[in-house]
Formats: sequence, C-alpha cells, structure tokens
Amino acid sequence: MSSLAQEESRSISENVTWGYRKRFSEGRVLIPYGNFLGYKKGEDGLPKVVPEEAKTIRLIYKLFLDGKTSCGIGKILKELGILSPIGKKDWSDTTIMSILTNEKYKGEAILQKSFVVDYLTKKTKRNEGEVPMYHVKNSHEAIIDPEVFDLVQAEIEKRKKLKGSQSGHGVFSSKIVCGQCGEFYGPRTFHSNSKYRKLKWQCKTGLKKGVKCGAPLIYKESIEKMFTRSFNRLLKNREEIIENSGKFIKEIDDTEFLETEKAGLCGENRLLYNKIQSYVDKNATETLNQHEYKEHYNTLSDEYEELKQKIEKTDTKLKSKRARVRLIENFLNEISARENLIDTFDEKLFTSVVDKIVVKSYTKATLVFKNGQELSLNLEKYK
Repeated sequence: MSSLAQEESRSISENVTWGYRKRFSEGRVLIPYGNFLGYKKGEDGLPKVVPEEAKTIRLIYKLFLDGKTSCGIGKILKELGILSPIGKKDWSDTTIMSILTNEKYKGEAILQKSFVVDYLTKKTKRNEGEVPMYHVKNSHEAIIDPEVFDLVQAEIEKRKKLKGSQSGHGVFSSKIVCGQCGEFYGPRTFHSNSKYRKLKWQCKTGLKKGVKCGAPLIYKESIEKMFTRSFNRLLKNREEIIENSGKFIKEIDDTEFLETEKAGLCGENRLLYNKIQSYVDKNATETLNQHEYKEHYNTLSDEYEELKQKIEKTDTKLKSKRARVRLIENFLNEISARENLIDTFDEKLFTSVVDKIVVKSYTKATLVFKNGQELSLNLEKYK
C-alpha cells in the first residue's frame, strides 16, 4: 500500500509539473495573487493592475531612487498606514527587496525560476540551468517603466559595492562618506535630555569601541547649510551645466558598440546551443564512445556558459549606461524646475540631486551631484 501511495504521488507530481511547464512554454504568467501586491487575476486570466496597490509599488521604487534603504522605506510605509502584501503593519527588508527586484512589475515574467527536486518532500531548488527557464516580454500591463526598473537594479548593484552597512535613518543616511576609511556616517545625539541637545553625524568606524578614525563629526545644521549654498552655486551656472550635461548624456547614450557586441554574442550563443542539441540527438540515435561524448559535451557546455556570462556582462554595461542617463536627466529636470535660489534646506531636493558628500578632513569635503559634478567645500565656513 505504501509503494502504491508513493507511486501515485509521483504520478500526480509529474502530471502537475507537466502542466506547469506547458503553461510556461506557452508564455502564460502565473502569479500568487493572494500575497502579491499590485495585481489581481483578470477576467481573461491575465494579471490586472490594482490602482491603489500600484501607487504603493511606485512609491517604493521612488523612495529607493531617492536614496532610501529597504529598512527606511518600510518605516515610511508603516507611518503612512500602508499594509504589507500579507496584511501586516510592519514591512520586512526581504519584502521590499522582493518588490524592487521582481521583473513582473515592468510587464515581463521569468518563468520557472525554481523547481521541485523531490516529489515526496516537495523540496524546491533555485533553477541554475537544470530545467528550462522562460523569459516572456510584454506578458501583461506594467506598473513600473522598464527604464526605471533597470535604474533600480543598477542602483542595487552600486550599493552592494559600497563599503559598510547602509542605514535608512534620516535624509543623510548612506549619503555621507568618510574620505579616510570609506565608511558611511551615522547619526549621534549629544545632550539628548537637555536644551542643548544636538545631532551630529559621525563616521561609523569612530562609533565602534576600540577603533579610531580621524574623520570629524559634523552638525546636522552644517550639512544643511553645505547643501543649500552648494546648490545655489550650481544654479548660478545652470545654463552651462545643462549644456555640458546634455553633451555628456550623448556620449553615455552612445551604446551602438555594446549593442552590436551583444547581438554578435547572442548569435554565437544560439549557434552553439543548436550544436549541443544536435550532438545530444546524435548520441541518442547513434552508438558513440561515451567517454569521448562526455568530454566533448562538457567542452561545448563550458563554452556555452562562458558565452552566457559574456552576454550578461555586456547587458549589465548597457543597463548601467541607461541608468546613468536616467539619473542625469532626473537631475537636469530638478535644476531646470528651480527658477529662484533656495534659502532653506529641502529634503526632497537633497535626495534627488546629491549622490554623496565625502568628508576628507576637518576642513575639506567634496559634494558630488548625481550628474557627476563635484564641488570642493571648506568645512570651516559651515560651522
């Protein structure tokens, strides 16, 4: 009876798996609508956008591009009273990052990212080439513009390469960098229980016990003055900056060489795939030396993987260039919209136009804008 039950379980599992893979091969998108924010199942069986939930998705992407971390975004959503996909007040970092990296929000779907390894334990495994994976473009209505999605992926990769941990606490989080050790600055409160309460930002290395860093502490008000005056200096040369940035965009946006390189690699990849498939078919119909077959197959397989990696690297370069262009365009939109100089600190403007502030010493700092322009600052002027 146990053997019969096991065989029945295997049969059911294979039938279900076959059904899923048939739908995948036909490009039919499957979404777990119960806990998937932004979409519901439409009458035609395709994902349909839920307007209110789509606003939350767009807000998450905007906040991330404004410089917020997943932790910081979660806190903002909680303060706004927006519930998570499973109906909770608290948003986990994992949930936020899942939303930021899910290609379905740009109207595409990568199907069969994972598969069931054991039909008895139902153990799943991430698909690393063991079974076919299907990439369906324009499969349903997008919530996030594909360019914005790619910009977010580039920003995620950029943040991964940064030294130190990022924080979602405050507008200056992950924006101020120590020029001596490369760590981020973090907030530190002095005289918290008195009228002399002051908030300073300090290199996180200096916050660790037994570790010293020669970087100075900076008052919150000093950073605000630093930005306000620097942005006004920028506005005075607005026309020149717009002209130079426009030329820079043209240079970056020239992706013809990379696109040609990618097309060539994809062509080689298709030919090699067909060659491997023909060799497998030949082995199935003819009597070949299996030792020689495996050696040749492994050689072809290694070449195929190497080509795939080259295609991915080229594609990453293309996306990085497009993301850079989008950042500069957003920067230009901000300065173009400002007719007058600013006299008070603007949080939204700061996160939109500033890439980072590098504190080099007690007297020197560099403010880097998102168009790549740098301004050298004398910290003595902002005390």
